[in-house]
This record gives sequence, C-alpha cells and structure tokens, in this order.
Amino acid sequence: MTSAFVAIDYVLFAAFLCISLGVGAFYAIQAKRNQARIKANPNKSETEEFLMGGRKMPVLPMALSLLTTFQSGLTMLGTPAEIYERGAIYWVNYQMGTLALVASGLIFLPILYRLKTTSMFEYFELRFGSRLLRRTASAIFIANTLFYMAVVLYAPSVALSGVTDIAVWPFILVIGLVATCYTTIGGLKAVVWTDTLQAVFMYGGVGTLIVKGIHDAGGWDRVWQVASEGGRLSSLKNTDLNPAQYSSIWIATFGGFSFWMSLFGLNQMAIQRYCALPSLKHAYMVMAITIPAFVILTSLACFIGLIMLAYFWNCNPLDTGEIETQDQLVIFFATKVLKVVPGLPGLFLACLSSSTLSTLSAGLNSMSAIIWEDFLKQRYGDKWSDSKATLVNKGLVLFFGLCTTALAFAAGPMGGIIKSSVNMMGALAGPLIGIFCLGVFFPSTNSKSALISFYVSTVLILWICMGNFFANPYKTYALGTNSTCANANHTKLPPSFDPHYGNPDSFVLYRISSFLYPLIGVLITLIIALPLNFVYKSKFVPTAADRKRTFSLTLFGRGIDRDKNEEHEKY
Repeated sequence: MTSAFVAIDYVLFAAFLCISLGVGAFYAIQAKRNQARIKANPNKSETEEFLMGGRKMPVLPMALSLLTTFQSGLTMLGTPAEIYERGAIYWVNYQMGTLALVASGLIFLPILYRLKTTSMFEYFELRFGSRLLRRTASAIFIANTLFYMAVVLYAPSVALSGVTDIAVWPFILVIGLVATCYTTIGGLKAVVWTDTLQAVFMYGGVGTLIVKGIHDAGGWDRVWQVASEGGRLSSLKNTDLNPAQYSSIWIATFGGFSFWMSLFGLNQMAIQRYCALPSLKHAYMVMAITIPAFVILTSLACFIGLIMLAYFWNCNPLDTGEIETQDQLVIFFATKVLKVVPGLPGLFLACLSSSTLSTLSAGLNSMSAIIWEDFLKQRYGDKWSDSKATLVNKGLVLFFGLCTTALAFAAGPMGGIIKSSVNMMGALAGPLIGIFCLGVFFPSTNSKSALISFYVSTVLILWICMGNFFANPYKTYALGTNSTCANANHTKLPPSFDPHYGNPDSFVLYRISSFLYPLIGVLITLIIALPLNFVYKSKFVPTAADRKRTFSLTLFGRGIDRDKNEEHEKY
C-alpha cells in the first residue's frame, strides 16, 4: 500500500504528541513548585499527589479520562472491523457497559470509596484478613494490564504502518515512549488532563470519518440496506442459548455485562479515578457523564463498521490483498475517504493515538500505585521519605512503560485485536470479580475459601482461554461481501461446517464464546468457594469488632461507620 500521508499529516501527528508531552511537563513543573507547600502540610503527600492528584480532581476531566481510558485503539480499530466481519451483535456487548456502570456504582463503589484506598485490592486484606490474597490479586492485575496495554499499543502502530512507508516498530517506540514520559513526570494530573484533550481528538476524528464516510458510501439509506442484505443485522436476532458459538444476544448481554464490570466497575484504573475525587457524590457525577458519552462513542464506532461495509461491499480490500488483516480495515477506509482534504488523515491518526496514549498512561499510573501500596509501602513506607517514595513511583512508571513497549512487539501473532484483548482480559478478570462478589454478597466467606477458589478458577479459565487461542475454532468465521471487482480472490472455498459454531474438531470447551470468559470465571469462583465455606471453618471466635469490620465491607453493612486505620492495624 502506498503512503497516504502528506507533510501536513505528519505535522499534525507530531504536534499532538508534543502537546501531550507538554501537559506532562507542565504538571511536573507545578508539582515542583508546590513541593514546599506539600511538605509544610502534614495532611499532604507528594506520593498521593502523584498517584491520586491530591484526591481533589475535577469531575468533567475525570469523566473524559475514564471514557478514553477504556475506549482505546481497540474501539477505534477493532470494533468497526468486528462489525464489518461478523455483524452488529457486538453493539449489544457495548450497551451492557452502561448497566455495569450503574451496578458498580450502586453495589461496589460505596464500599471501596469509603476505604479511601489507593489500591482497590486492599479490600481483600481488610475483608478476608489475607495479605496473600491481596498480593496475588495485585499480581494478576499487573499481568492483565501489561497484556492489555501491549495490544492497545500494537493496534494503532499497525494502522499507522499500513498507510505509510514506515515499519511498525518505530510507531510502537514513539507512542509507547511518549505515554511513558508524560506519565512519569506528571503523575495522575497529567494523565487526566491529557485524556481530556485526547477525548476532543477522539470525537473529532470519529465524527469527521462518519460524515465523510456516509457521503462516500452512498448515503444513510444505502448503509442500512447493505447491512441488512449482508446479514450484519440478523445477528441481533440470534437467541440461541448454546454457549459454544461465536456470539448471540444472550452471550452479548451476560458476557458484555461481566466484561464491562471488569473495566468500568472493578478495575484499578477506574477505582483509582473514583477515589481521586473529593466525594462519593462527585464519583456518581462522573458516572452520570460517562454513561451517555460511552453509549454515543461506542455506537458511533459500531456504525463506522456498517459504513465500511457499504463502502467496500463490491470490492473487499481483504479479498484484493490491499490490506493484510482486518485490523487495518478502519485506517485503510479512513485514508480512502479523508485523503481529499490534506490534514484529515493526520487528524484521524491523532484520534487513534490519543485513545492509545490515554489507556497507556492510565495503566502505567495504576500499576505503579499497586506495586507501591500492595508490596512496598508496608515495608518501606516508614523508612523512606515522601520525596523518595515519589521518586520510586516515578521509577515504577518508567519501568512498566518500557515493559509495555517491549511486549507490544509480541502482539502481532495474537490475531485480531478484539479476539486477543477480550480473551485474555476476560479470563484474568473473571476470578477477580468473583472474589469481590464473595466479599460483598457472602459475609460468611473466609480467606481459605476465597484463596482456593481464586487459584482454581484462574487456572481453569486460563486453560480454556489458551485452548481457544491455539485451537482457534472461529478462524474461518466471517460474513461475506459482494466482492466482484476484477482483482478480488474468488477461489476461497467455504468450510464444510457452520463457522459461527466453530470447528467441530475442536474440543467443546475451546469453542465456548470468549465473550463469556469473565462470567465463567465469576461462576467457577462462586461454585468452588461457597461449598468450601462449610469445609474450612474459622479456627478463632471473632470478636464484636471483627464481626463489625467484616459486615461493614459487605453489601448490607456498608453504612456502618468504622475507622479503617484501626481495623487495618490488626493485619
């Protein structure tokens, strides 16, 4: 593919990266100026300023930051390609994100916010009295986040490489290092305010592509006509209850709810933002803003997939060899329809990069917070000065940024963006959600039951996930197009089985929809833990204070006042 970039596109892209670095530098300078004031106030901490923004972050930037964190290149590139290839059912998955936000706000957030914690996994130690469970969960989160960010970094790098004469690796390095630099020097404030700027680029890029794309595809009516003729809308009518299929309305509903609960609800990157706000009321305001913005942005991303279908209906670039993978569909489409106006391709690529930078910076900040709070603070918190602790956290951000950039080079063989991210993220997130559910809904659950169920469920769901990855039962599943152009490949033979239900030669557990992995992880955890509560009885008689502490961390006892610090000292 020849380069679709002209000089103005490179200038816009470089300017956007420089602005992101500038925001980080601004907050680094501001933090330096405020250093004396922070030291003079015993209630202030440099480390808390770096990780939590002083817990005084404003609502609107925080809402935009939360939105852009989980709407990365996976949304901008992976979602339209998923709709183009396999139908509109993935839109239902996204809509479950709104219910997940509401549920997490009503059930989990009041408990976690009252802890005033930096690491959400502190809940496990307070609720179950197990530091091992806390640290194990933290390690799982870090592994999950590293994988997620590597895929997120890889996605726009492939897109950029696909429309230029530059290889993938320079883009991985540039985007990865920019995110690492401004997060390292600026902390959470730099992350949030840069996210705010990046949200503007996201909506601007998506809106421009949709308006111009509808025009070039033949108008609104033709987009819906082709979507119907091409079978992309019929997937919304699939009510088959069989879990061993690619997706259905039930899989999208229940799988989507549990998946988005693992992101917007019970995820360190989200909880850290909620707890950085002045009050629980402010956290609810963030949710109220995020929900409609999330619905709009994800629906627009899905609609781009239908527009692409109408545009490429008679000449599929995957059949002609103009692109190599479905992950390059969106950027190929964008350069086709936007190249008539110099600078518009650069704007859209800045949109892709903005969403990527947001996710990377949030993940780096959160992993640093986890390592400090769950592994280092209890041993070195009293030995190190506040300035040294802040320096250590900055070093952690730098370390994880370099690790993420290195791992991104291994993301290529993982397959489609949606497939690789959903599989592993869901597999690792499900057991974590299950432990939170045990703690909140089942007051009698003890630490041994929680630990055993967590370990077993993690191993089982990873086994299913890896089996699915290597068996790849849905490799041939893609809805067709009316590709009649002269250079299209017309020699493809259809498989002898229904690809929507996967290759029947694969083990049935490997054919379970990957969108169900979070839910399966939760169910396995509960099924194992609840009977174990009758096997592993507590060997000590809890005091009244113990019972009050445990009950205050459950759904029905969350209104009980307690001093977290006094209770925490018991462990």
